[in-house]
Amino acid sequence: MQKENLKVLIGCETSGTVRDAFFWAGFDAWSCDIMDADTPTNRHLKGDVRDVIAMDAWDLVMIAHPPCTRLCSSGTWKIRGAESYLRCTACDAVISDKAWKKRPSCKCGARKVKKFSNPVSSITGLPQPKEILTGKLSELELQGLWDDFNQAVDLFQTLQSANVPMIAIENPIMSSLAKGHIWGKRWEQLWKNDGTFSQSSIQPWHFADGLDSPDNYSKETFLWLKNLPALNRTGDPSLTQQTSRKDIHEMRPSEDRWKARSKFPTGISEAMAKQWGDAALNFKTKSLAA
Repeated sequence: MQKENLKVLIGCETSGTVRDAFFWAGFDAWSCDIMDADTPTNRHLKGDVRDVIAMDAWDLVMIAHPPCTRLCSSGTWKIRGAESYLRCTACDAVISDKAWKKRPSCKCGARKVKKFSNPVSSITGLPQPKEILTGKLSELELQGLWDDFNQAVDLFQTLQSANVPMIAIENPIMSSLAKGHIWGKRWEQLWKNDGTFSQSSIQPWHFADGLDSPDNYSKETFLWLKNLPALNRTGDPSLTQQTSRKDIHEMRPSEDRWKARSKFPTGISEAMAKQWGDAALNFKTKSLAA
């Protein structure tokens, strides 16, 4: 079995970063997304990753960037609120228990509040988000967010069940709400290892070659792996969380901020091509010999 005979699909990627790492390592690598590639290439398939997976017999699928906004912890706060809140008796402002414990006074200066139970949303079946209570979010907008969340859950589960021997699914820190919808009531036991997929986490700085490396920044990423090993660090061993930059967290708001935040680090891409490429090659060779 030669590298060029092993078909690799990098799903939900337009930058080509991971695809090119596998391609230049000698594999038959392709990327796909519902959007066009960022740069001209004949190695990008435009379409839904679920349809592209069904088009061919892929040996390894790396789902590089499935839409994660509604699955990660930072994306579900507009969907689910707390079971109760505090209301300022002076200006009627809604305050969370956490905010009150941190600063026991309202923005208006008042220090008297009254606790109230947060009603359950008829849309989600969950406690209403604070933005509904304060009028910053409409019922229609909440319905849209809830639909997006369920579509993201469905995509993740569909990718898990894809008929591909080796799969990696990447996502940032996932919320407990998403875990519960993906793995069910036993999510606390299953989300790290459900018998098919095992979970690991990496940081870009794990694969940076020095303090000044473009990859020396912090952004924890979770990987759910089927028949693939957890990635080993390849970067400068002297680097730590404390020496990493906070580029992602300090990125200024912009129209393309989401795309800049989701761009994959080169060091991780090269480690995937080397370590997972070798693993896929060995797996395929053993399968053919069996």
